[in-house]
Amino acid sequence: MNSPMQRPHHQSGRDVALKYFFGKALYFLLIGLFTAVSSQGAEIVIVRTSDAEPYVQAGAALESRLVDAHETVRNVLAKDLSAQGLAAGIGKADAVVAVGTPAARWLQKQLPVDVKLVYCMVSDAASAGLLEGRPSTGITIDVPIGEQIKLIAEALPRARTVGVLYRSGAPESKDVLQLLQKSIPEDWRVQAIAVNDFPSIAEAITALIDKRVDVIWTAPDAKIFDSAAVRTLLLAAVRAKVPGWGFSPAFVRAGALL
Repeated sequence: MNSPMQRPHHQSGRDVALKYFFGKALYFLLIGLFTAVSSQGAEIVIVRTSDAEPYVQAGAALESRLVDAHETVRNVLAKDLSAQGLAAGIGKADAVVAVGTPAARWLQKQLPVDVKLVYCMVSDAASAGLLEGRPSTGITIDVPIGEQIKLIAEALPRARTVGVLYRSGAPESKDVLQLLQKSIPEDWRVQAIAVNDFPSIAEAITALIDKRVDVIWTAPDAKIFDSAAVRTLLLAAVRAKVPGWGFSPAFVRAGALL
């Protein structure tokens, strides 16, 4: 049996479509970025949330396009930028591109208003505070939960119970849970476990699997799913033979079924 890290990842027509969509989305992001600067040769800083593969890929693709357009580009990590100081790290940049929700949220609050902020790979721009305060534009990766459920039903026709971890003390997490409950078919049900009711994420995951769910659905909530939590969830799910829904291709490559 393959371990979670060894599970093969097959490229499907859906994967190709997603890559095409990302290419188109990147194109429109660049259009917005070029309207933000006065001329070619502008200085642009790409700020990645982390060195996780999706952020690295997005940052590299964006840097390649900008270099081809004869722009001056720097590609940095948010933590490195924070360590050296925002003013020193940004310098005289004409625009900054945030890759990922945490980087976008931080820059929205810290970046000088006269520096254009563009973001990509952001989930729920409103909850991230990107629709308030200084002006910023970008591309979100939100996929309607109803569409996600349709894909789960297609892949797992016998599934009727969806398990989910959430934070009962966070309004945005409770909103996602309610939306999930509204998005499932009438003959389905949701088993929800509040992670804050347990001493550790591992114990919350065990409690969820004990509910005998047919599939575990995850949302891009960084306060629940850091790298350690993802690893713990995938290992527990594989051992219990419960398929998982991941919120990114990297999640699938690590062991989620969908």
